[in-house]
Amino acid sequence: MSYDISIPKEDVIKDFNLLRQNGIVGFYNICDIIQIFGIELKTKQAFNIFTIATFEKSNRDINDEEEYLTKEGLERFKDNKDIKWGIKKKIININDSKEFFERLINKNIFKLGEKCKIEELSFSKKQYISPNYGSIFDNQISKVLKNNFDEGSYIIEGFDLIKENVKFILDDPQLLKEFSEKVSDYIPISIGSLSDRLGNVIFQFPIRIFKSSIKNIKPDKGFNIKLYYDDEMKEIPTLDIVTSNKLDGVITDFKVEKIREEAEVIISTRNEVEYKIIEPKNNLILSSRISETIKEIIMDTHIPSIRKRTFALNNKMCEIDTVILEKGNDRNKLIKKYKDMNKSIPQNLKRNEEDWIRNRKYDDELKELEKNKKFIQYYGKDGDDEKALDDIRFLIKRYGKQGVYLWDPYLSADDIKKTLYYTPYINVPLKAISELESTKKCSKEERKKDIKKEFEMDDIDDLQMDFEFRAKFGENGFKFHDRFIIFPLERPKVWSLGISVNQLGKSHHIMQEVKNAQHILNAFNELWEKLNCEECKVWKTTKNS
Repeated sequence: MSYDISIPKEDVIKDFNLLRQNGIVGFYNICDIIQIFGIELKTKQAFNIFTIATFEKSNRDINDEEEYLTKEGLERFKDNKDIKWGIKKKIININDSKEFFERLINKNIFKLGEKCKIEELSFSKKQYISPNYGSIFDNQISKVLKNNFDEGSYIIEGFDLIKENVKFILDDPQLLKEFSEKVSDYIPISIGSLSDRLGNVIFQFPIRIFKSSIKNIKPDKGFNIKLYYDDEMKEIPTLDIVTSNKLDGVITDFKVEKIREEAEVIISTRNEVEYKIIEPKNNLILSSRISETIKEIIMDTHIPSIRKRTFALNNKMCEIDTVILEKGNDRNKLIKKYKDMNKSIPQNLKRNEEDWIRNRKYDDELKELEKNKKFIQYYGKDGDDEKALDDIRFLIKRYGKQGVYLWDPYLSADDIKKTLYYTPYINVPLKAISELESTKKCSKEERKKDIKKEFEMDDIDDLQMDFEFRAKFGENGFKFHDRFIIFPLERPKVWSLGISVNQLGKSHHIMQEVKNAQHILNAFNELWEKLNCEECKVWKTTKNS
């Protein structure tokens, strides 16, 4: 996201007036302003930490007084006796919102009740933020917006480029983390993950003139889209829907259709699919979906039916919930959710908005990678072994609907039961390859017999698994060393474990997603076929419905 500080204020005000106008992107009658603020205790001076002003259509009453959302008004910063913080909100009418905005952009005055100190802001023009669907395609800024679902939102943002007021938070990562967690107890935003937004003021215009509903025509043949307009919409506009299909960065198909209330888009829904609905008169994006967000809506037709799986592990009986994935039509239906800079500031103190964003992204990158299990480091500390297994099971639950393959030279029956047996999906293909290596002095044939005994302890009918375990014997196949967990999706995903399953979390290693997933899956399949002989087949269950 980029902000041109040379943008004339008149253009930003023009954007603001366009977006708040009824029938353009919504029908608004209030502006709900929530501010996180700090107070310098000696001077009693309030200052802005972050503000979000959201335009809404609501029956809620206009507030003459500010409402405090924090307990007893104010909270303390840990180890800081000079400053407290709080969260307050005020609902104002549309006319007052215009006055509030123009006073802020023209005079740099933040005033709802008491006047609040604020750094000079650099304002962006209107920017479209696609809807949040809890996927990897979500915009980071959605973490500080209010209910950015349905068709997305437009925002106009005032960016604090100096951040002097919030420097004490930015300079202390632990304080930032604790502050963010406390804020999220009161309002559902994650300010810590977007620390570059501290000091900013955002005006959010959720797109509410219609709600879209999508369903597929035939598998991989396109989709039908319907628009359900707000009752206040007097004249239905003619819009453009622009759809593209990409493979490896190459646009393989591209369609532009007209749409008023319904359109049928004939295009493959494989690969990376994206559409945008555009209002050409004002050059506005009114809706957007990309790749998996479309596939999740029109292709994931699984209806879960809960069952139990029981098996023996470490002399105890384990029981986990599983689901059988059936095909149906119910999930085909989309559930409808309704500055100029101050010339007196030395240039070496100014940092443009891209600097702040870049630095925040650098600081947060490892945290985000670990959160999504893309890069996790284990140190062999107490509890790391259980954490590592939990992380593996998280990946299996998230990506294992089409199967899970495990590749590790030291695999035992216990290793497989701790991992693949926790796949919560019935009869998806589960495969494991090992060399039956062991720290114990025994032959591979003895290891094979011991492993079979472990598997035979369980009732196959209770497992409800399509599982097969193969191992390298003699001249069959080829030797291997690396350890992987593989998800054979349409676009495969693979994690390098960095250590054998039996040592997960017990010493230092790194588990990370690898980029060349298809090549690793191909190599696994190649070895799997080379081990397709009785000598190499260690164990196999049969499918049970």
